[in-house]
Amino acid sequence: MAHIYNSIPHIEEAARSLPVLESSVLPQLNSLLTNYELESKFGVVLVHRHFDLVDSEEQVVDLKGPGTVVSSVFKNGRPDSQIVNEYSLELPEVYTIVPAKFIVRDELIPYEYTCVPKEEEMAFISHSENVPVEFLREWTLILRNYCAEDKMGLVDILTADDENGTERTDHERRLNVVTLSEFFGGSNYVPTLWQPQRDSKQPARHCACAG
Repeated sequence: MAHIYNSIPHIEEAARSLPVLESSVLPQLNSLLTNYELESKFGVVLVHRHFDLVDSEEQVVDLKGPGTVVSSVFKNGRPDSQIVNEYSLELPEVYTIVPAKFIVRDELIPYEYTCVPKEEEMAFISHSENVPVEFLREWTLILRNYCAEDKMGLVDILTADDENGTERTDHERRLNVVTLSEFFGGSNYVPTLWQPQRDSKQPARHCACAG
């Protein structure tokens, strides 16, 4: 799936569309989630990437640590042990990788993943398997009306933390580190995730463009 991930715009490019997306598109997507009673299962994400994948054996996968969530490259379903140890990440003894973020077309196309205990797999999979086709069609139509195809996607709420956070990227090592904390704003920060069951105007996570 590297070709799908690598086709996603970098954060700087994705952020250029935010004024229109937040003012016109996001309210409609939030209403759509509510209309289909999906607001407890999914949030809205700004589809973006920070680095490239090398081949089809690589995936961007989240692992939790103390006060952090680290997105790094898994190869053949395995994380970099040095990153796991450095950030004290919680790698289940028996784990599986499940989709976390999706591009919405005539089906859900996963582009980022999360690592969960094997016994919890079906709780995550069931969310993305039971999305009505009509919902997908209406979502893509809203985006098409604003020439915004693929610019806003879905995130499985089970994979998103309740706390706000700031995300910084290490381009050389190909990893993102989200520090869970209160957000203080600033011109270098771009909102990337919204949870409609709360305040649709308040992003749940922020992303640092620099660093």
